Amino acid sequence: MFLIEFQFTKFSKFLYKILNITLQNSQSFTTKFSKFLYI
Repeated sequence: MFLIEFQFTKFSKFLYKILNITLQNSQSFTTKFSKFLYI
């Protein structure tokens, strides 16, 4: 039971990291895109 919980925690941290990176990338993409639109 403990092992499963540990694996789940690792997995959720991993997912959280991916989500953060994706959010950061999409934010930078949005700013780039808006700058492109303003030009």
